[in-house]
Amino acid sequence: FALANPEPEIFPSEAYKAGAFIVATGRSDMKNQVNNSLAFPGIFRAAVDVKSPKITIEMKLSAGIAISNLIEEKELNTDYIIPDALDSRVPIAVAKAVAETAIKLNYSKAKEITPDQVQENLNGWLLEEKLKNWENIKEIGLKFEQGILKPKF
Repeated sequence: FALANPEPEIFPSEAYKAGAFIVATGRSDMKNQVNNSLAFPGIFRAAVDVKSPKITIEMKLSAGIAISNLIEEKELNTDYIIPDALDSRVPIAVAKAVAETAIKLNYSKAKEITPDQVQENLNGWLLEEKLKNWENIKEIGLKFEQGILKPKF
């Protein structure tokens, strides 16, 4: 795993030539991008929601396991070992797993919150929903441009 960015320690083509079976980089323009953006939004959201005073190694491990569990065995291949950084399932799965771990380890200061509620708090992050809203915004903008809609001021 050559994770230096923007230039990995070894490029995938060179790594494969040298005998690597699986290659990952820190670059978004290459397959198997390993990026901290996969973990940190969900980790921090869970820590804030459960009011955890710390983020432990156990919480980080649960984030990693949640990320790895998003890829089904039938999908797993040498070019797909980790979800894409923009996969909207990732922060939700990570936050729920981290919240479960924080609660289990008694780091939660928000005794009334459950991991399912943390997961629900993230439903607004869903990229698909934001894209649907963006399509509506573009459609409304086009109607203004065409004179179909008029400003209300």
